[in-house]
Amino acid sequence: MSETPDARLKRLVLRSGRRGMLELDLMLGKFAESKIFCLENKDLYAYECLLEEEETAILAWLTGVPGCPVEYQGIVNLIMSCADPSGGSQE
Repeated sequence: MSETPDARLKRLVLRSGRRGMLELDLMLGKFAESKIFCLENKDLYAYECLLEEEETAILAWLTGVPGCPVEYQGIVNLIMSCADPSGGSQE
């Protein structure tokens, strides 16, 4: 039986807040709860793949350490803008 789109999104939200590292749980959980239902298919796929990576690598990429793979740069930028208290806007 195939996973429904709604079940997939719910699974990703749940997994985002339970990575094992508190910092990632907070960043990814907040992002998933507020943005995952609005993502385009390509971004959703990139996010799902990102969740398969090691926690230390994801945390490094989200904190701006160089070396983020090209295929994750777009989704990492989206997550970082969600974590930015200003919402990524420059006033």
